[in-house]
Amino acid sequence: MQGARNSCYTEPRKFDPYPTLALLIRMFDFILEIFLQIIAYGTGRLIIPVLSLGTMRGEAFKGESAPDNKSSFWRDSKGIVIGADMTIVIGIVFWVIAAIATAIYVNR
Repeated sequence: MQGARNSCYTEPRKFDPYPTLALLIRMFDFILEIFLQIIAYGTGRLIIPVLSLGTMRGEAFKGESAPDNKSSFWRDSKGIVIGADMTIVIGIVFWVIAAIATAIYVNR
């Protein structure tokens, strides 16, 4: 009888003293994901052909995948293709360099 009575028992919900903190963290994660996927990826797609003088390009957004699905770089009929993750990294590096250059220029 003791086990049957305890099986219906549910623990009371714990009081969350900071419900807005969890919401802010989720919003920050969402904004960071949007930044990485749109801003950094788009910047990388623009920067790669410029820096490589047209011999390389970033992976298309709709997902042309690598032949072995393991490589960050592969060759196709149009030239060298750089994977989406590496394209995002190149976009982030560009924005970091731009922020550092701006900080140096403003503080001189």
